[in-house]
Amino acid sequence: MALVSIIIPAYNAAPFISRCVESALNQTYKDCEMVIVDDGSTDDTPMVIDNLAMEHSNITVVHQANRGLAEARKAGIHASKGDYIVHLDADDWLTSDAIEKLMKRCTELDLDYCAGIPRVYFSETSIEPSPRPFTGVFNDWEFLNIILTPEGNLPSWGCIAKRMLWNDDVFPPSSTVLPNEDLLLNVGLSKRINKAGIFNDLVVCYYYLNPQSLTALGTLYKQKLWASYFAFIRSQLLTRRLLAKCEPKLRLLEVDHIAFHIDKIKTEDSWIQSVYKYDSKNFPKKYRILHKLIKHPRIARFSVRTYQTLKAMFAKSTRMPFKADK
Repeated sequence: MALVSIIIPAYNAAPFISRCVESALNQTYKDCEMVIVDDGSTDDTPMVIDNLAMEHSNITVVHQANRGLAEARKAGIHASKGDYIVHLDADDWLTSDAIEKLMKRCTELDLDYCAGIPRVYFSETSIEPSPRPFTGVFNDWEFLNIILTPEGNLPSWGCIAKRMLWNDDVFPPSSTVLPNEDLLLNVGLSKRINKAGIFNDLVVCYYYLNPQSLTALGTLYKQKLWASYFAFIRSQLLTRRLLAKCEPKLRLLEVDHIAFHIDKIKTEDSWIQSVYKYDSKNFPKKYRILHKLIKHPRIARFSVRTYQTLKAMFAKSTRMPFKADK
C-alpha cells in the first residue's frame, strides 16, 4: 500500500486546525502521514499542533518563520515521505473516504494526478457542491489547456498527485508574492504529468469560506500583483516553448481577472494598457464584452457587482442542508 502524505500549512489556525487534522486521522485509507507546517503563527497554533503530534505518531510538525503558503507547502513536502502528496488547508477538512477514493481512481486509471470536488461550507445549515466544468482523463497538454481557462482553475486542495510531480521548480520564488498560487502550481505540475484525472463524482473535502482568509480579505488581489502574476506565468511557458500556443488563452484569462478580481482598475498602468490593445475580434462573445467593459472601469465595476450579486442570490437559493460526513 502506497504511503500518502497529507500536507497541512497552518497560520493562526488554532480555531479550526483540530477539525482538519481529525478528518485526516479518520481516513478509511490507513497508510497516511500528516505534516503540519506552522508558518510563523502568533496564536495558539504551535501548541495545538505540537500536542496533536504527541498524541499521534503519524503526525510530523515543522515550525518556521512566516514565509507564505507556497513556502509552507514546500517545507511540508520536504519533511514528508509519501509516494503521493495531498494538500489540505488548515480551515478545510476531508471526507472520511477521500484518500481511498482518490487512490483507487489513480490505481485504476494509472494517473499521476487526480482531482475530486469539494462541498463549499457556508454555515451549519448550508453547503454547496462545486463541480468542475471539465471532467475526464487528460494528457499534459490537455491539462495545461484546461487550467489556463477562467473556468478551469484547480485548487491545490481536493486532489492527489505523485511525489515526482512536486519538484521545487513547481513553486514560485520564495521572494515573490503573487495572488492565486494554485494556477502557478498547476502550470508547474503540467511539466511532468502524463495522465491527469478530474472527476465530479468524487466528493473529497469540505471547503470552508473563512472570512479572515487572504482571499476573502482581498489582500493579494492588487493590480500590481496580478501584473507580476501573468508575467511569471509567461516566463514559465516561454522556457518550455509553449508561450505562443498559450498566448490566446492567457489573454482571455487576463481580461477575466481584470474584470472580476481587480476592484479599482488603474487605467494608466502599462499592463492594463497592453491588455486594452488586444485585438478581441476572435474572443468569445463574453470576453469581447468584458474587454470593452474594462476600458470603462466604473461601468465595469457596476456590471460585475450586479452580476455577482445575482449569481450569489441564485446560488443561495439552491444550497443544500449541511450534513456532516460520517
